[in-house]
Amino acid sequence: MNRTRLNKTNDFDIFYNNAKDIFENLRDKDLNAERFEREYRLNVCPGSRAGGTDKRIVEVFWGARAYEFETQGKTRKSLAEKGATILFYRNDTGDITMYAIV
Repeated sequence: MNRTRLNKTNDFDIFYNNAKDIFENLRDKDLNAERFEREYRLNVCPGSRAGGTDKRIVEVFWGARAYEFETQGKTRKSLAEKGATILFYRNDTGDITMYAIV
């Protein structure tokens, strides 16, 4: 069955509206995720982490965690590691592109 752009867009809209529940449920069912949740915290951002207004994007990522501080005179700088990101992007055709950044 050929799916139309409208069908694909509607499916993405359903995913967009339910993304928070979907990924939080996955996290809660995975015993290995407990450590990551304590150290990084899962962030599910329909609309992107840059304000949440882009209806074509869902970003899911583990946050950042400081692992060391550097002091240079009066300046103090924290070094942080960032968790992995999965970005779902709905193209103009309705197709979804997924980027994984680790």
